[in-house]
Amino acid sequence: MKLSLIIILLTAFSSFGQEPEAAIELIEHNVLHRGYKNRIAVAVTNNNGGNPTIRCSNCDTAYWVESNEFVVVPGKGRVARIDVSLNYQDTTILVKKFDYRVANLPDPSVYWGAAKSGRKGSVESRLVQVKYSPEVPLNAEFVILKWTFLVNGESVIGVGMDERHASLAAAGDLIKTIKEGDKVVIEVEVKGPDGVLRNLVGLFHL
Repeated sequence: MKLSLIIILLTAFSSFGQEPEAAIELIEHNVLHRGYKNRIAVAVTNNNGGNPTIRCSNCDTAYWVESNEFVVVPGKGRVARIDVSLNYQDTTILVKKFDYRVANLPDPSVYWGAAKSGRKGSVESRLVQVKYSPEVPLNAEFVILKWTFLVNGESVIGVGMDERHASLAAAGDLIKTIKEGDKVVIEVEVKGPDGVLRNLVGLFHL
């Protein structure tokens, strides 16, 4: 899984006595997420006055947001190439090319209140939300369009609030019937920043 911030250090030694510098690239995590604003930090050292530029093939959007931070939004292809160049007054020098795999965003998790799917739910909570757990460093918001609360063969259907959380107030009477040992299923239909509709299921025990 790709981190939301990639650090690329490009070093070109031009004179004796400069401090050693390192270049680090996560080979197994070279993934850009389709339809998502992937943030990339770019640093080109010892550029001898050249202005760094970025070009991304198979990207619907690519733009600078800060002096060293670049955002790319890949399209439908499976690979995106990022070229880092230095522009001088009369020439442009290609410093390096980076090839990234392009993949859909991973599915987020369903939460009942503070409880993630697979854990013990709380009958006191009237909130369902969809998000990534802390170990997934992606700042993507998924809008809940519809939810279904199921327990003991009974169900209640509700709509979202156009945010990544929704109120389960409509299921309040059903929630009050839950007893210890019951299993709850919460189904949600969500839309991600990539425009993809996902049907997710959260399982909770009491």
